[in-house]
Amino acid sequence: MRATPLSVILDTLERARDVCGLDLALHAVGETAPSGSLAVVHVPVDDLPGRFGVLSPACGEASFRYVNTAVDLIQAGEAVGMVTAPINKEALNAAGHHAGHHYDGHTGMLAHLTGCKSSWMLLASETLNVIHVSPHVSLKDAIGRATPERVLETVRTGYKHFRRMGVEAPRIAVAGINPHCGENGLFGREDDEQVVPGVKQAQAEGINVVGPIPADTVYHRAN
Repeated sequence: MRATPLSVILDTLERARDVCGLDLALHAVGETAPSGSLAVVHVPVDDLPGRFGVLSPACGEASFRYVNTAVDLIQAGEAVGMVTAPINKEALNAAGHHAGHHYDGHTGMLAHLTGCKSSWMLLASETLNVIHVSPHVSLKDAIGRATPERVLETVRTGYKHFRRMGVEAPRIAVAGINPHCGENGLFGREDDEQVVPGVKQAQAEGINVVGPIPADTVYHRAN
C-alpha cells in the first residue's frame, strides 16, 4: 500500500479546474501562496488511481475521508460550511463503509458522522425548494418510509428551515405517492393512510401546508 502524494492530488484538482475553465491557483496549506490562491488540505489515502473515471475502493475511501475531515474542521470551528461534489456510492460502500451504515450518499454519511438521528436532503432554487421524505432508496422502501410521522417531521423541518432563512410564512405542498393521489382508493390507499394524517397534523400546528397533490402537477403549480 502506498499513500498518494499531495502532488497527485493537486494534479487531479488542477485537471478538474482546467476542465471547468477556471482561473484558480492551488497550493498546500502552510505554503506561501499568491493572493487568491486556494489552499488544499492533504488527506492521505492509499493507492488512488490518479485519473478520472475509475471505480475503485480507494476512491470510495477518499470520499469518506474527505467528508469526514470537513466535518471535523467544522465541528472544531475551523470551517463554517461544506461544499460537496458528487460521490460514487458503489465505490464508497466498496471501501467498507457499509457495515451497519449503508450510506445513501452525503445525507446519510453526514447524519452518521455528526450523530444526528434523522437527516433530510433539500434541493433549492430561486422559485422552488424540495425536501425529501426519503432520499436514495428503492421505490418500495420509499413508500414504506412515507409514514405519517416522517411526513410530519419533514414538513416541520422544511418549515423551520425557511423560517430560519427569513421566510416568514413558508408555503408547503406535499406530493402524493400514487397516480392522482390514489383517486380515493382506486389506485391505492397509501396517500389517504400515510400522507394525509401527517399533513393534517402539520396544519393543526399552524403550518401553511396542503396535500397530497399529484406529483405530476405539484411542481408546475408550485412554480
